[in-house]
Amino acid sequence: RWFAERAVFGTYEGIHHELRADIRVQLQAERPDGQAMQGLLERARQDGEAARHPVARELAALLVSELEAWVEQGNGEQPSAQPSGTRPGVSAAAGALFPELAESYPAAADARERVELLLDHCRARIDPRPDGYNPHDLHESAINLLSVGIKVGTDAYKSDTGARLFMKKSADLQRLLQQVP
Repeated sequence: RWFAERAVFGTYEGIHHELRADIRVQLQAERPDGQAMQGLLERARQDGEAARHPVARELAALLVSELEAWVEQGNGEQPSAQPSGTRPGVSAAAGALFPELAESYPAAADARERVELLLDHCRARIDPRPDGYNPHDLHESAINLLSVGIKVGTDAYKSDTGARLFMKKSADLQRLLQQVP
Protein backbone atom coordinates (compact mmCIF):
# COMPACT_ATOMS: atom_id res chain seq x y z
CA ARG A 1 0.00 0.00 0.00
CA TRP A 2 2.85 2.39 0.88
CA PHE A 3 4.41 1.86 -2.54
CA ALA A 4 1.10 2.09 -4.40
CA GLU A 5 0.14 5.38 -2.73
CA ARG A 6 3.38 6.97 -3.85
CA ALA A 7 3.74 5.32 -7.26
CA VAL A 8 0.61 6.97 -8.65
CA PHE A 9 2.13 10.43 -8.19
CA GLY A 10 4.37 11.28 -11.09
CA THR A 11 2.70 8.53 -13.12
CA TYR A 12 -1.08 8.80 -13.11
CA GLU A 13 -1.31 11.95 -10.98
CA GLY A 14 0.64 15.17 -11.00
CA ILE A 15 1.02 18.42 -12.88
CA HIS A 16 1.08 18.34 -16.69
CA HIS A 17 4.74 18.58 -17.77
CA GLU A 18 4.17 21.53 -20.12
CA LEU A 19 2.35 23.50 -17.43
CA ARG A 20 5.19 22.81 -14.98
CA ALA A 21 7.77 24.00 -17.51
CA ASP A 22 5.84 27.17 -18.32
CA ILE A 23 5.38 28.03 -14.64
CA ARG A 24 9.12 27.50 -14.12
CA VAL A 25 9.82 30.03 -16.88
CA GLN A 26 7.79 32.62 -14.96
CA LEU A 27 9.51 31.68 -11.70
CA GLN A 28 12.88 32.35 -13.31
CA ALA A 29 11.79 35.69 -14.78
CA GLU A 30 12.77 38.83 -12.91
CA ARG A 31 9.20 40.08 -13.27
CA PRO A 32 6.53 37.58 -14.35
CA ASP A 33 4.48 38.44 -17.44
CA GLY A 34 0.94 39.28 -16.29
CA GLN A 35 -0.74 37.97 -19.44
CA ALA A 36 1.27 34.75 -19.33
CA MET A 37 0.39 34.34 -15.66
CA GLN A 38 -3.33 34.65 -16.45
CA GLY A 39 -2.91 31.94 -19.09
CA LEU A 40 -1.03 29.73 -16.62
CA LEU A 41 -3.74 30.23 -14.05
CA GLU A 42 -6.42 29.11 -16.51
CA ARG A 43 -4.33 26.10 -17.57
CA ALA A 44 -3.75 25.19 -13.90
CA ARG A 45 -7.52 25.25 -13.32
CA GLN A 46 -8.06 22.94 -16.30
CA ASP A 47 -5.19 20.70 -15.21
CA GLY A 48 -6.70 20.47 -11.73
CA GLU A 49 -9.87 19.03 -13.23
CA ALA A 50 -7.80 16.07 -14.44
CA ALA A 51 -6.77 15.19 -10.86
CA ARG A 52 -8.63 12.11 -9.66
CA HIS A 53 -6.91 11.16 -6.38
CA PRO A 54 -8.01 13.24 -3.34
CA VAL A 55 -4.47 14.39 -2.53
CA ALA A 56 -3.85 15.24 -6.19
CA ARG A 57 -7.04 17.33 -6.20
CA GLU A 58 -5.91 19.09 -3.03
CA LEU A 59 -2.48 19.89 -4.44
CA ALA A 60 -3.99 21.07 -7.73
CA ALA A 61 -6.32 23.41 -5.80
CA LEU A 62 -3.37 24.71 -3.78
CA LEU A 63 -1.45 25.40 -6.98
CA VAL A 64 -4.38 27.37 -8.40
CA SER A 65 -4.85 29.39 -5.20
CA GLU A 66 -1.13 30.16 -4.92
CA LEU A 67 -0.97 31.18 -8.58
CA GLU A 68 -3.94 33.48 -7.97
CA ALA A 69 -2.17 35.02 -4.97
CA TRP A 70 1.03 35.41 -7.00
CA VAL A 71 -0.91 37.17 -9.78
CA GLU A 72 -2.45 39.51 -7.16
CA GLN A 73 1.02 40.28 -5.80
CA GLY A 74 2.29 40.94 -9.32
CA ASN A 75 -0.56 43.39 -9.92
CA GLY A 76 0.43 45.31 -6.81
CA GLU A 77 -2.66 44.17 -4.93
CA GLN A 78 -2.54 43.06 -1.36
CA PRO A 79 -2.82 39.27 -1.38
CA SER A 80 -5.91 37.80 0.22
CA ALA A 81 -5.14 37.62 3.91
CA GLN A 82 -5.03 34.36 5.80
CA PRO A 83 -7.32 34.25 8.83
CA SER A 84 -5.52 35.62 11.86
CA GLY A 85 -2.91 33.24 13.24
CA THR A 86 -3.22 30.63 10.50
CA ARG A 87 -0.49 29.53 8.13
CA PRO A 88 -1.12 27.87 4.78
CA GLY A 89 -0.62 24.15 4.97
CA VAL A 90 -1.45 20.78 3.52
CA SER A 91 -3.77 18.09 4.83
CA ALA A 92 -2.55 15.18 6.92
CA ALA A 93 -3.03 12.86 3.91
CA ALA A 94 -0.90 15.10 1.67
CA GLY A 95 1.65 15.48 4.46
CA ALA A 96 1.96 11.70 4.76
CA LEU A 97 2.71 11.36 1.05
CA PHE A 98 4.85 14.51 0.79
CA PRO A 99 6.46 15.08 4.22
CA GLU A 100 9.02 17.61 2.92
CA LEU A 101 6.22 19.68 1.41
CA ALA A 102 4.20 19.52 4.64
CA GLU A 103 7.20 20.85 6.52
CA SER A 104 8.32 23.57 4.11
CA TYR A 105 4.98 24.84 2.75
CA PRO A 106 3.78 26.65 5.90
CA ALA A 107 7.22 28.25 6.32
CA ALA A 108 7.25 29.76 2.81
CA ALA A 109 7.32 33.53 2.78
CA ASP A 110 4.91 34.19 -0.08
CA ALA A 111 2.76 32.71 -2.85
CA ARG A 112 5.63 32.65 -5.36
CA GLU A 113 7.73 30.54 -2.99
CA ARG A 114 4.79 28.21 -2.30
CA VAL A 115 4.24 27.75 -6.07
CA GLU A 116 7.89 26.78 -6.38
CA LEU A 117 7.56 24.31 -3.49
CA LEU A 118 4.51 22.72 -5.09
CA LEU A 119 6.39 22.27 -8.36
CA ASP A 120 9.42 20.86 -6.54
CA HIS A 121 7.38 18.25 -4.68
CA CYS A 122 4.55 17.43 -7.09
CA ARG A 123 5.94 15.51 -10.01
CA ALA A 124 4.73 15.65 -13.57
CA ARG A 125 2.34 12.90 -14.58
CA ILE A 126 2.92 10.75 -17.64
CA ASP A 127 0.98 12.21 -20.52
CA PRO A 128 -1.09 10.60 -21.82
CA ARG A 129 -1.75 8.59 -18.71
CA PRO A 130 -1.06 4.87 -18.93
CA ASP A 131 -4.11 2.64 -18.83
CA GLY A 132 -5.18 0.91 -15.65
CA TYR A 133 -5.56 3.73 -13.14
CA ASN A 134 -8.27 3.54 -10.51
CA PRO A 135 -7.93 6.28 -7.86
CA HIS A 136 -10.12 4.22 -5.51
CA ASP A 137 -7.88 1.14 -5.74
CA LEU A 138 -4.26 2.23 -5.68
CA HIS A 139 -3.00 -1.33 -5.14
CA GLU A 140 -4.62 -2.45 -8.38
CA SER A 141 -3.34 0.71 -10.09
CA ALA A 142 0.25 -0.12 -9.05
CA ILE A 143 -0.14 -3.69 -10.35
CA ASN A 144 -1.50 -2.32 -13.63
CA LEU A 145 1.40 0.12 -13.87
CA LEU A 146 3.95 -2.64 -13.41
CA SER A 147 2.07 -4.73 -15.99
CA VAL A 148 2.47 -1.85 -18.46
CA GLY A 149 6.21 -2.03 -17.72
CA ILE A 150 6.28 -5.71 -18.60
CA LYS A 151 4.43 -5.01 -21.84
CA VAL A 152 6.81 -2.16 -22.67
CA GLY A 153 9.78 -4.43 -22.10
CA THR A 154 8.52 -7.36 -24.16
CA ASP A 155 7.16 -5.37 -27.12
CA ALA A 156 9.80 -2.64 -27.25
CA TYR A 157 11.59 -4.14 -30.22
CA LYS A 158 8.34 -4.39 -32.23
CA SER A 159 6.91 -0.89 -31.93
CA ASP A 160 6.99 2.38 -30.03
CA THR A 161 5.35 1.28 -26.78
CA GLY A 162 6.52 4.18 -24.66
CA ALA A 163 9.65 2.33 -23.53
CA ARG A 164 11.70 5.50 -23.14
CA LEU A 165 9.05 7.14 -20.97
CA PHE A 166 8.55 4.04 -18.86
CA MET A 167 12.32 3.59 -18.41
CA LYS A 168 12.47 7.09 -16.95
CA LYS A 169 9.63 6.26 -14.58
CA SER A 170 11.10 2.86 -13.71
CA ALA A 171 14.13 4.52 -12.09
CA ASP A 172 11.74 6.47 -9.84
CA LEU A 173 9.82 3.29 -9.04
CA GLN A 174 13.06 1.48 -8.20
CA ARG A 175 14.06 4.26 -5.77
CA LEU A 176 10.59 4.12 -4.26
CA LEU A 177 10.82 0.34 -3.78
CA GLN A 178 14.14 0.79 -1.99
CA GLN A 179 12.49 3.22 0.44
CA VAL A 180 9.57 0.99 1.43
CA PRO A 181 9.53 0.81 5.25
